[in-house]
Amino acid sequence: MPSSDAYPLNMARPTEYNGISIIEVDGIDGFRSMQTEWEALLRISGADTLYLSWQWQFSWWETWSGGPDLRLLLLKAYRDGELAGIAPLYLDRVRLRGGMCVTRLQFIGNAWRKRPTVRTEYLGFVLPNHGAGEVAAAFLQHLSRHYRWDEFVVCDALRDSISYRQILKLAAASGWQAHEAGIDRGIRVDTVGDFKAYLQSLGKNTRLKLYNRRKRLHELGTVGISRASSEETDSYFDILNAFHRGRWGKECFARPALEFHTRLIGRLGPNQAFDLSCLMIDNEPVSVSYNLRAGDTVYNLQSGFLEDYDSKLSLGTLHMGFCIEKAFEDKNVHAFDMLAGSGKTEFYKQKYRGSPVEFVTLLVTRHSMLKTARALYLAMPAGIKRLVAKAASLLRL
Repeated sequence: MPSSDAYPLNMARPTEYNGISIIEVDGIDGFRSMQTEWEALLRISGADTLYLSWQWQFSWWETWSGGPDLRLLLLKAYRDGELAGIAPLYLDRVRLRGGMCVTRLQFIGNAWRKRPTVRTEYLGFVLPNHGAGEVAAAFLQHLSRHYRWDEFVVCDALRDSISYRQILKLAAASGWQAHEAGIDRGIRVDTVGDFKAYLQSLGKNTRLKLYNRRKRLHELGTVGISRASSEETDSYFDILNAFHRGRWGKECFARPALEFHTRLIGRLGPNQAFDLSCLMIDNEPVSVSYNLRAGDTVYNLQSGFLEDYDSKLSLGTLHMGFCIEKAFEDKNVHAFDMLAGSGKTEFYKQKYRGSPVEFVTLLVTRHSMLKTARALYLAMPAGIKRLVAKAASLLRL
């Protein structure tokens, strides 16, 4: 067991599980001070290098932690005096449909069915490559024994991740109810190799929209791509929001989300970079793409384009083609991640011929009354479920 001086002076003595010591970080100041050790652990872990980075997690908590119902629950695991894991969690008081109040445990990065925030994917514990299962099990034992919570919502996790498997294992051993509350899909394009070979792997129509229609683009005027500096992000986000208002009737980034992304961009580390680009024709913006690189992956966070600009062009797809080509050209980038989002009518991202990624939202319930109610609900036919949900919604009002 590590000596007491391995921990902040204002923390309680750690609780030990099979040689792994768990402590709780003291509030947002403790969270803020973790950047260096968090980044060191992330480098030797299999955790996602963007969504489970200190920069993303701290910026999310700083943006959406307001209100008396939220309580930071940030845990660290030590083994042989070395940091061996981070559990970025929080507790929230939630009123369910029908009026029942419960305490919800969830990972920092999402506020499931309660408030709109940016979406955080690939969620789980930050674990080392060696001994990850034991550390995850220690976190879960600690959460089970020392905190009162009624349900644990795990949003947008990978089903084969160690965190997900260990949560299911504990739920089964403890007699808790666990069911998948949602599934979404994404595509991850391997960018190691030749871009032209990648284009040849695409269907004819997709290749036309992604690349071959560049000729048509140049017929319309002088084509260029401008990229925002850190001082220009506000104006680029304004254009992106304007495109979304024109297409969807609402902005893609409301004020809190803009604050989040501004904070995040200002905190990016040496192995992270943002690419906020604008496709221009005769110096007029027609499409915006917002990507972030973390480690060897570029994440396509958001995009928008001028609606009905030219009937022969798919501006968003053409701009995506430029972004994917740029990822292929950077030898430090191995993947272009299109993230979750299946589309309204079809899973359009599969046309880009990447590796499919499935994101699962798991709902674990340990409150006895809530378990019974959910078991009854899950057993109902779909039509009855819709009637119950409608009635519960009316009661909530």
